[in-house]
Formats: sequence, structure tokens, C-alpha cells
Amino acid sequence: MKTVHSFDVFDTCLTRKFAAPSDLFLELGYRLLRRLPVLAERFDAQALWAARMEAERFARRSSPLEEVTLDEIWREFARRVGMAELAGLASLEMELEDESLQPIPCVLQQIEKLRMADHRVLFISDTYLPRSFVEGQLQKHGFARQNDGIYISSEWGKTKATGNLFEKVLADEKLNPGELRHCGDNAASDVEAPQRLGIIGRLVNHRPTLAADAGLLAADGVDYNIRSRFVGAMQTSRLTVNADCSPDAASVIANVVSPLVFAFASWTLAQAKRDGVRRLYFLARDCQMTYKAAKELSGRFGDIECRYLHVSRQSLLLPTATAVSEAGMPWLRRTFETPTLERLLAKLELGYADVETDWDAQSGSQRGKYVLKDDHDWQRFWASLNREPLGSELRMKIRERCLAAQAYFCAEGLLESVPWGVVDLGWYLSCQSALRTLLRGVNLEAECRGYYLGLRRERLAPIVTGKATALFYQRGLDLPAGVRKQFLFQHATLFEHVLGLANHHSVHHYHGTGNQAHPVFQGDVVEPANSGLTRAIHDKIRRFAVQNAALAPEIGASEVTSAVFSDLGANFAQHPSAEVSRALAVVEASSDQNNLHASSLGVPLQMREIVTAWLPKRLRQIFGCVAASPSVWIEGRLAASPPSLRWLYAFRKSIGHRPRSQDPTA
Repeated sequence: MKTVHSFDVFDTCLTRKFAAPSDLFLELGYRLLRRLPVLAERFDAQALWAARMEAERFARRSSPLEEVTLDEIWREFARRVGMAELAGLASLEMELEDESLQPIPCVLQQIEKLRMADHRVLFISDTYLPRSFVEGQLQKHGFARQNDGIYISSEWGKTKATGNLFEKVLADEKLNPGELRHCGDNAASDVEAPQRLGIIGRLVNHRPTLAADAGLLAADGVDYNIRSRFVGAMQTSRLTVNADCSPDAASVIANVVSPLVFAFASWTLAQAKRDGVRRLYFLARDCQMTYKAAKELSGRFGDIECRYLHVSRQSLLLPTATAVSEAGMPWLRRTFETPTLERLLAKLELGYADVETDWDAQSGSQRGKYVLKDDHDWQRFWASLNREPLGSELRMKIRERCLAAQAYFCAEGLLESVPWGVVDLGWYLSCQSALRTLLRGVNLEAECRGYYLGLRRERLAPIVTGKATALFYQRGLDLPAGVRKQFLFQHATLFEHVLGLANHHSVHHYHGTGNQAHPVFQGDVVEPANSGLTRAIHDKIRRFAVQNAALAPEIGASEVTSAVFSDLGANFAQHPSAEVSRALAVVEASSDQNNLHASSLGVPLQMREIVTAWLPKRLRQIFGCVAASPSVWIEGRLAASPPSLRWLYAFRKSIGHRPRSQDPTA
């Protein structure tokens, strides 16, 4: 006879979308208050949660059997609350269980393989829930078939924990102990108890509580019921993602991108609804994932229309130039950017060859790598741009780009009377300001408002941007360092490239007129190099939004979204796992608008970087050593590095030197 395999049910085959099983009773308390408003005169949801927990404990203690039934628990629950009619509402708990229960895909796959090998499958559960309900759930989610053995403690008054339910199984199935293999998540009842009878038990843990989960559950100022349901949604999502993706990709999708994008999309829709905005334009590429999540969630916020707008700093800024001068192109000279010739010229759709006659003597062998050092260099730069015929060609290009951009935005409905806003990650409002300027070139009354993850203190003035609302605002420089530092602004470029993973290249400019205007993208290939990871993330984000749409209005409250980002986002940026770092090694990041000098996220540190960092500056100069290259995410690189290199880095940092970060505020 082939070996028979049995499985525990809850948290082995099926799992609840709550951080802990007992958290379901807190949501039950809220639903009872809505169903029976008279209860609210004497109780809150927390009191009902405690009463339900104590009712179960008392019912078990009072029962002559090893297990109790749901009806017995609810009779005791009604007695404790002092409302006899409550005893007949046990179906409310089963309705909530039905909504909450989700399959664990890897176990379902395992069971299917056992069936294909002609093994008999049993399900054994210690639960007060009725057998009919448990069997229905197993069938609903594809686990149980008609002739499977299903053994429920509430039906027989015997439990796995005592071993008596296992003895019942052996007798009914006519099995010797060595012929049964059991799998479950409880060490005492699924491993120790069956092993005492000679049954081999196997322990599984499909829902480990990660540090980020624990931090979010412990967060103050946010309703615990919301936190538990969101953590439960994340844990459930991990189970699905783990079954579909590599472990590294699954980690970054389930623990970072899906929950953060969901939270930002929920907050944006909630803010737009509050402001009476009826249409949102999600700016490419940073908000493509947010756009896809928002489309699935908008029905929870009054069906706000969600559109995707192909823009970039490159495509927006050049068309706004009013002259080939510092006053006419204020966005070209910024204190937080290194002004190399190649970086500046790329913003003007030019190359070093266009100005080499003016710069060869000054730049020498550096050519396009030359950094403008002072006002004299800048005067030379503007003079070279205005030298004919380059000056006229540049002004003509600006005019063409402006007209094409305006045509594209008009065709996209930005001059229609419907109240609308733009959505972007941040940080200086340069895109919103440029968009407003271009629209006012067509209609002087055109206005623009925006919703952002974060805005820096050096952002452009409201007079040129219009209204802007952010989840996070950068704090003042006069605050103590511990208060002034904010993880989001220290890792702005990281979040741009992780939350902004898009399935297309950046927009370079617009071409055409009227309704025929369209964006032209950078690069010759259709998809970015990280397209495999990007496709997986986009698919899972949409699924996460669909499955958890009911949570969106509560997560969209500012204090909740802020708590989610402050915990999950900060943990990801500052304390990444090796799995997350490895997954993001395929992503290249740069703070430059044309992605010049991009570096990979999450690649391990090299020994030469550590050794170079150990050398004093004077010795590096003598031996011609290059200092450690800037890194967008040094924490990610460290997480992916061997322990020996992490130790060397930490030791060198403790005595005053570390590789620099590319992020301007780091």
C-alpha cells in the first residue's frame, strides 16, 4: 500500500489575511458594532475581541470533550456580552472566515503531485469550526476532492494535540502508524503528538513574521486592526509570489514594492477625492506601477479616472526654455548636480562634438567629462551655445519641442475643464512647473496641482508650480541632525528606481502636431535590461491591488500610509536583506535625467574599493589610486557582500571614512 499523506488545514493549506488568527476577532468586533448599533452604547471593538477570546477559553475549560463547537463558543460569547440574540449570529464569524481565507499555493502544488503519484490525501484539523465549513473551504480553494478523508476535532470531540484524533484517523483509514505522513505548522500537535504514535510529522512555517512586519504591527498611532489586515495581506501575498518567482525576486516584490506602491496609490486617491479631483495623470516612468495599482483601486474612491502621461524631465524642461542663457534655462544650473559638459549638453540634445572648438583648449583630455568650475566656465559655456549656427539651431529645436509637447498634452486632455492633478514621486516640482508653463503657453488660465511621495525643502516656489501636496516633506536644516535626517530623502534615487521600475524607456521628446503628437523614447531597444524583474513586479502589484482593494480607503489615510513607509520603506533602504539586494542588482540607477553614469543597485563591494578606502588621501594621490566610486545604495551593496568585506567596511567607517553616496542629501 502506498503511503498516506495528511495535512493540517489552517496555516498549512489555508491562511487568513490577518497578522495573527485571533486578529480576525477584532475585525469581527467592528462588524458586530455595524450590525448591532445598540452594542456601541456599551462596548467597543476591543472589548468584543476580548469577550470572544475569553468565551472560547471558558467554553473549552467547561467542556467534557477535548474540542468545542462554534455554537458553544457563541452561546458563551452572548452570555458575556449580555445579549441573548447574539448566540444565533455565529454565521457572521464564518462569513468573515470565508472572506479572509486564502490558499497556500506551494502546498496545493505538493498535494497535486501526491495525487498524480496515486497517494491518498487526508486533512486533519484542530478547530471549533464545523466540518461542513472546513470541507467547503478546502474544496473552494482546490485542496479537497470528494473521497478525501477529512477529520475535524469539533466533529469528534478529539484533538490532534492529545493524539486521539490521530488514533481515530488510523482506525478509520485502517493504517499502521508508519504508513501515515503528516504535515502541519504546529510543533506540538503536528509533529510531537503524531510522533508519539509512530507517525512521521513534518513541520512547516509558511508565514514567518519578518522584522518589517513586527515593526509595522508595533507602530503607534494607527488602528491595530488596519495594521494587522495589511500585514496579513503582505504575508498572504508572499505565499503567492514565492510560488511564482525566484526567492530573490519574491522578496523584493512581496516585502517592498507591492505594499509600498499599494500604500502610495491609496493615499494619492484619498487625497484626490478629498480635493474634488476627478482625473489623475500618473507621470512616467516613476509612477507607472502606482498607476496600475490606482486603476484597480479607484472604484473605492468614487471612480477617479486614472491616466498615464508619458513625460520626463528631459522631455519637459527643454521646451520651456525662453532663451539660450542662464535666465532662460534656470533648470540647467543646479547646486545638487555636478555640471559636467556631457551632462549639460545632453539636456539640450547636444554632444561634445557640437562645442568642441570652444572647449578643447579648456577641457583637454577630459572633453565631455570636464566639470564647469566657476562663473568664467559658465560664461564660456553660454557663449559656445550661442555661437552661430549652433545658437539658431538650438532655438529652433526648442520651438519645435515646445509645440510638439503642447500638442501632446492637449490631446491627452490636460486643457479640459475636468478637475485634474498629476502624480509623481517628487522631489523639486520641476516637472509640474514645466508642465504648467507649457500649458499656459496655450491657455493663460491653465493651472496644475500635484500629489507626491516627498518634496524637498529646495523645491520650486508655488508661484511657478501651482498647488502640490506630499506625504513627506523634508525638514529644516536648523533641526538637530537626528531629527533632520529622513530615510526617504537620503535614498531618493533608490526609491525612484525601485518604485519607478517601468516597462519602457524614458521619454526623450515629442514629435508631431495636433492629435498626431506622440512621445519619442530614449534607446534603440524596446524594453529595459531589467524587463524580466519589471514584468514580474507589475503583475504582482496589480494582483495585490485587486486582492486587497477593500483595504485601500483605510490605508489611504495619511497617518497610515506614513507609518507603512516609515517602517517598511526605512527598513528596506537602511537594512536590506541579501535577497532583496541580489534581486535589485539588475537595476541601474542614476540621479541624472538622462541616466548618465548609472550604477547597478545591490552589486557586492569589491576588495579594491575597501583597500582604497583604507589608504590616506595623500597616499592615494601618490600611487594614483581612485577613491571608492559613489554608490546610490551602499546599504544594498553591503548586504550583498561577503561578511569579511562588511566587517572591513564597518571598521573603516568607524574610524572616519566611507564610500560616498550619489544621492544629493545623503
